Amino acid sequence: MQRFWAMVNKHGPTMPHMKTRCWIWTGCVAGKMGYGGFRFGKLQLAHRVAFFLKHGRWPKPCACHHCDNPLCIRWSHLFEGTKADNNKDMLAKDRQVRGADHGKSVLTPAAVKRIRLRTNMGDSQRKIANNEGVSQAAVRDVLSGRCWAHIVN
Repeated sequence: MQRFWAMVNKHGPTMPHMKTRCWIWTGCVAGKMGYGGFRFGKLQLAHRVAFFLKHGRWPKPCACHHCDNPLCIRWSHLFEGTKADNNKDMLAKDRQVRGADHGKSVLTPAAVKRIRLRTNMGDSQRKIANNEGVSQAAVRDVLSGRCWAHIVN
């Protein structure tokens, strides 16, 4: 596995909530999420290969990061878990993408405030949705707090 370790920088950053440095994958990046890629029979995610090298088995179903650094392959920064476990970890650390930073977001913080104001003034969700150029479901999600709950008027 000399080829694998040749692509690792063991002097990476120390993430704010971690005590040890990340081991950064310097090889190819696979996919949109920014994870390292390594050809191990077939193209694998580098942090999954690191888990395999440490434990002698593939993580089932996922190898997740305590450090939240997708290029980190340090064993002590990885944990085996489900996607639900990874989502719980994300929420516990308040690192979810919100509002306008979300890639599929159509609304802006100003539009969210307008939606709430117009609702308080008695406008229908349908009318507000048409004026803002979004679906009625998007307006409902704002008003219910399902989306954009972090924006206060």
